[in-house]
Order: sequence, then structure tokens, then C-alpha cells
Amino acid sequence: MKKPERHIIVVSFNTTPDSQTKAITTIGNYVSEFLSKQSGFLGSRLHASLDGYSILHYAEWVSAKAFSQAAELARNHPDLPALKRLQPDATAYSIECLFPPA
Repeated sequence: MKKPERHIIVVSFNTTPDSQTKAITTIGNYVSEFLSKQSGFLGSRLHASLDGYSILHYAEWVSAKAFSQAAELARNHPDLPALKRLQPDATAYSIECLFPPA
């Protein structure tokens, strides 16, 4: 089975039930206005935990290099302080298998 050549970044953010909606807006604006416009960005999903205590952002990039270039540009982004207050925890992944819907 051939593995897709994509670079996956999963970031979890800490929220409270009272702050989750505002955090979704902050992260969503950052993704739609900046991240999604970067070269090599393939798409992403933003998930809100049902208990209100976290947000998960799943992003696909064409390569680790494309993500690194976008991350370098992000260091000076004006939304970065607000995002850091949400205590982001990022992990990089590779896709090992794809399973189409039944």
C-alpha cells in the first residue's frame, strides 16, 4: 500500500466552556485569513470538544517543508499572542493508511 505524501499537524488548545466559542472564532479567523493562504496548505478541520475544555485543529500540508515555511511566517502574525494564551500543543504526523467510507 502506497502512503500519501502529506504532512499532518494536530494542535490541541485549552479552553473552558465559557471561552470555547470565542477561541473557535480566533483560531478559525487565523486559519481562514492566514494559514489557508500559505503555499502547500491542503486543508484543515477545527473540532470543539463536547465538554468545552479543548479545541483540536487538524491540518494537512503537502510536505514538512511547506509547513515549516508557513510556521516561520506565522512567528510575526498579530494573532500569535492570542493563540499562545490557549496553550497550543502541536504534534506532527504522517499518514500511514487511508480508509475510504463504506
